[in-house]
Amino acid sequence: MSREEPIHAPPGSQDTPPSVASDGLSGTNSPTLEEVSSAYATLGLFELNRGNLTRARRLFRRVLKIETRIGRKEGIASAYGYLAYIARIRGELDGAERHLKRAIAIEEELGRAEGMAASYGNLGVIEQTRGNLEAAEAYHKKSLAIEEKLGRPEGMANQYGNLGLIERTRGNLEAAEEYHKKSLAINEKLGRPEGMASDYGNLGLIEWARGNLEAAEAYLKKSLAIEEKLGRPEGMANQYGNLGVIERASGNLEAAEAYHKKSLAINEKLGRQEGMASVYGNLGVIERTRGNLEAAEAYLKKSLAIEEKLGRPEGMASVYGNLGLIEQTRGNLAEARRLFTLSCELFRTIGAQDRRQLVQSWIDRLG
Repeated sequence: MSREEPIHAPPGSQDTPPSVASDGLSGTNSPTLEEVSSAYATLGLFELNRGNLTRARRLFRRVLKIETRIGRKEGIASAYGYLAYIARIRGELDGAERHLKRAIAIEEELGRAEGMAASYGNLGVIEQTRGNLEAAEAYHKKSLAIEEKLGRPEGMANQYGNLGLIERTRGNLEAAEEYHKKSLAINEKLGRPEGMASDYGNLGLIEWARGNLEAAEAYLKKSLAIEEKLGRPEGMANQYGNLGVIERASGNLEAAEAYHKKSLAINEKLGRQEGMASVYGNLGVIERTRGNLEAAEAYLKKSLAIEEKLGRPEGMASVYGNLGLIEQTRGNLAEARRLFTLSCELFRTIGAQDRRQLVQSWIDRLG
């Protein structure tokens, strides 16, 4: 399919990093272990915000080691939460899940509802990535219920955004829009720019899905402006990729390619597999549109290799569809049918009915 998946890690996939356990600094010449742990955590956050995932992981592993040594359970849970966050960005879903479940066990033992809410939400993001929408929805609603009980608007906004992503994947654009606008209203009230950027990005993708390219572009550029101001590389990569999709839909292939290559450079630097897979797929679609079928196939197979490694059925379905279109153009109708069928079945499995129906229409046209 004309890679109708903008960026496979949509900007509203709102992980909720835990808070850092901190005792401040005593001002003595010999810092305590608690102070050393807090300093490493602060440096870890700094590196994380700069997109230096390897350094951030190294620092949070030091935090975990120190917190385990002093037996401070809140700090251990926090370290596991951040390690899970880093692992998810790198596409290491099983590792992220293990870290989160360790964090949840501690949070439940301590009765820390705020930490439980964050971890449940992040487990929901992992299940979204795996294409398990019902499981993801259950986790996000569990998180939302806690956030609402605590009266934490920031957490509520995150989960509204994530539930909006699930509805968009299902093709329920009105429900998705309602969730994202609820999230946006909260983030605007809080003056929370990172949340607003995510919401604008997701509303842009909804307008894109409706075919309203000008409205989509306006939302995405609002999001990108915030991400650039914040210096958030992951968000910038998302929006460069999404704007590339808009340019391609508008027939501006050179502009589209430029955006995707900017996105790819960031994703490669971050080691962000999910984003790399999406960009390779979109570059493949551009080459197919140009008639460069071999180059298109090469990009799409690079995308597929990552998607299969990540176990992402949504991404795999999109690539199979696009490879099927290439085989159809070549006149290999049996292979096209096989690839379309794989795509159709995967979209059916995750509940993406609108895209399943689109691919089924391609199968039907083959006769």
